[in-house]
Amino acid sequence: MKRNPDVDAWFEAYANPHKAVVERVREVILDADPRIIESVKWSTPTFSYRGNLVSVQPRAAKFVSLFEHGADDLRAVVRAWCDVRDSGAVPGS
Repeated sequence: MKRNPDVDAWFEAYANPHKAVVERVREVILDADPRIIESVKWSTPTFSYRGNLVSVQPRAAKFVSLFEHGADDLRAVVRAWCDVRDSGAVPGS
C-alpha cells in the first residue's frame, strides 16, 4: 500500500467521530489495487487511477460518505457489490 504523506497529514488534522472508519476505507481502497494513488484534492483525500475515482466527503459527522467520480464506474461498482453477495463472501448475503 503506497501512502501519500499529504494524506497522512490530512488525517492527522481530521477531527470527525468516524475518523477510524474513514481511515479503514482508505486502507481498503489502497489495498484493493496497487495502481491506486491517493492525493489531497478539493481539501479531501481523493483516490485515482487514470483519473479521479473516489473522494472522501469529510463533513459528514453521522456517517462516512464517498463521492464517486463517474456514473459508468458506479455501475461497475454496483455490479461488483452484487457479484460479491452472490458469491456468499459476505456474511448474511
